[in-house]
Amino acid sequence: MFRRLNDVLRPASPAERDTGFSLVEVIVAMMVFTIISIGVAYTITNSLVLTRESRARAIATQLAAQDIDLLRSVKDVFTIVDKTWTTEVGGTTYEVTRRASWATTTSNTTICGTGTGTLQYKQVEVSVSYAGMRPGGEITSATAIAPNSRINDPNKGTIVVEVLGASGTGTSGVTVQIAAATDSPNGAVAPPTPAKTDSTGCTYALGLAAGNYQVTISKGGAVGPDQKSTQVMTPVVVTAGTSQTASFSFDTAASFNASVGREQALLRTLPTNLDLTFRSSAQGDYTVAASAASPVPLFPFTGGYSVMAGRHIDPTTDPKNNVESSCLNVDPSAWTTPAADGMVGAQIMPVGAAPGDSAVPIVPTGVVQLADLPGVQRVAAVQQNSKANGDPGCVTGQTYYFPSVTALTAMALPYGTWKFYTYNTSNSGTVFTLKDQITPRGDAARTRGIVDTTAKTVLLDPRGGTP
Repeated sequence: MFRRLNDVLRPASPAERDTGFSLVEVIVAMMVFTIISIGVAYTITNSLVLTRESRARAIATQLAAQDIDLLRSVKDVFTIVDKTWTTEVGGTTYEVTRRASWATTTSNTTICGTGTGTLQYKQVEVSVSYAGMRPGGEITSATAIAPNSRINDPNKGTIVVEVLGASGTGTSGVTVQIAAATDSPNGAVAPPTPAKTDSTGCTYALGLAAGNYQVTISKGGAVGPDQKSTQVMTPVVVTAGTSQTASFSFDTAASFNASVGREQALLRTLPTNLDLTFRSSAQGDYTVAASAASPVPLFPFTGGYSVMAGRHIDPTTDPKNNVESSCLNVDPSAWTTPAADGMVGAQIMPVGAAPGDSAVPIVPTGVVQLADLPGVQRVAAVQQNSKANGDPGCVTGQTYYFPSVTALTAMALPYGTWKFYTYNTSNSGTVFTLKDQITPRGDAARTRGIVDTTAKTVLLDPRGGTP
């Protein structure tokens, strides 16, 4: 029976037994089928992608055209400003970005229309992008929108007010007041109060009589580069048939809560009237007295501030080139003469904060302890103008007061050379009179420094530190 089954299933002829597909032929056939399948799948996928892309671009084009059509119906062209928003259509997220700028008679095109040319019309560009968009596939549409009525008078002038923040973008919500200049108004007449600045930092005063004007801006919590909460520009000279620009830097203040002397392990005591100098690369030094608010609100320069203890004063000279005032030694980077170990002073690293945010800069100091002081004393530290031991000097020295000092008190002071006195106060507590000079011990400098017991001075040295 098994023989018969074998005869049925297996051809008797060897030639017939070799017919059919070999393994190699099967593998080749599978490879060909795979290649064809991949090609078909790619074609279908690409077709779907192109269909989706075509649909998305059509919707993006409609969104751009829709925004431009809406802008053409706007009654007040001054309300057309930069704007970015997102919208979802058919499960796809679209980002619409509008850029608007004024074109003037002098062919300038700027956001606020700054310059001397009169305002003519708004140039608007609307661009739309979407999720999954191919590089360079952004849809853009542009147009020009003219005011519905005449905004210029050949016998009048315009003041364009531009307010920019620390990053160079517009500051919105700023109150602007325009008045005739106090000195020599020359026919200027105060106009009605302009609108607050828009989202691009612009506002306008139209139809002004020719003359000299004063422009004042303010906003709660904002300051200018000079750290003042009100900025004034005068005179802004308006002539008939032209525009004049009043441009300001103004932004929400950042808060700086200085931590003085806390890099030392010692528990230190600060003088009641210690000054702090905030230095920015853009504006230079700004000194804050101890009576100022803490934290200190400052213009949020992108480069931040280096903060040093004491009142730094750049040298000023008289007509004969004699130095009248200066105080350099509170700045560690001014100690450029190498110490005995080759160390020099280092720059204090700047610390920054964004508008409305806060920062805590560490302010390095020297520390003095008068270990032989009897009981509790009022001690005054008097800054000396010494050039010994690499001290850069301080012509205009300060006196700092410690109302309650014992032999254990670690007094934090700016870098430099100091003498110490006891002092008395008036009944009102506002008048201080130096009394007896104090001789410091040889170990009075608790941070790097030099004590001269003969001259009764203590040099507090920043060289070798890491401010």
